[in-house]
Amino acid sequence: MRNKFFLTAFMWLVFGSLSAIQAQTASTFANFSGKISAINIESGEITLLTAENVSFTVNTKNVTDIRQVSAGATTLQDSAIISVAQISVDDRVLVRGKLSDKNVIAAKQIIVIKKDDLEKREALKREDWKKRGIAGTVVKTDATNKKISVLMQGQTQPIDISFPNNVVIQRYQKNAANLNDFKPSNFEEIKEGDQIRVLGNKSSDGLQMNAEEIFVGSFNTRVGKVVSIDLQNNELKIAEPSNKTISVSVNPESIIRRVTPDTAANGKARTNEANGKINLTGLQENLPKINLADIKVGEIIAVASSSDSGAEKILGLVMVTGIDSLMGQSSKKSSNKTFNLDVF
Repeated sequence: MRNKFFLTAFMWLVFGSLSAIQAQTASTFANFSGKISAINIESGEITLLTAENVSFTVNTKNVTDIRQVSAGATTLQDSAIISVAQISVDDRVLVRGKLSDKNVIAAKQIIVIKKDDLEKREALKREDWKKRGIAGTVVKTDATNKKISVLMQGQTQPIDISFPNNVVIQRYQKNAANLNDFKPSNFEEIKEGDQIRVLGNKSSDGLQMNAEEIFVGSFNTRVGKVVSIDLQNNELKIAEPSNKTISVSVNPESIIRRVTPDTAANGKARTNEANGKINLTGLQENLPKINLADIKVGEIIAVASSSDSGAEKILGLVMVTGIDSLMGQSSKKSSNKTFNLDVF
């Protein structure tokens, strides 16, 4: 999950840069951003795949300006003029042009960030988050002083987060379709109970931090026994302890993992259990990934989503099945334990 988050955070940086450049080149043309999934040099067409998995054919025959910029650039000042032949699959691009009825874009300008540059910057960003990033739950908000307190998993003392004027805040959307579904946000939208990741510099005692980047969202965990699986519609139904049945949709971005007999014994030591509440977050990152078809009727599963806590139909963002072995087989033991599964 951490790798998924680092990629998500980095791609926000990339598309944020493209948007900044877009603002400087505004015109009557529409703007489209994404990655290149295919190139046909002979026809002069490239295929653009957006973050929403929408595919466009880009006709480059009338392009008057193709520029390569570095990842993180916000202007075209240091850009290099390149040709269509220098664009590669998996490069990130911003295309300005006119859209036809058949998802064909007659491109006028293309701004390119090369795949290799992205990978280098992504690696640096990943290391930066590992060194200077924290993750936890918002336990207090202070509107007067514009501060929040974040409690990290396994810790007893929260970290106080300050918000400089240039801090970048992104919020995952309610009923998010995947972990790329976030939008610009602000301090006022942060609430107690939110899950949060913060990048910044800590004080010497580790109890204060000046935020630079923040990703925040409201997620909840639903737990129940699998009662049916519909592979054709990518959906399963689970019965919660209250006997309420909910439908869980699964999409290609859903992450599903299983607690195996081998991991169960060690897993109990890696879960954070207090007063009968088991946090699966630290454990799930070490579990094998599975598909919907691998889930079995009768298993107990935990599902993290961004839907309302009482919703009867949710999308599973992160799912851990086979948790029976972590809470005991008897109904008495099961009913006395609750589970939490943080998304990041």
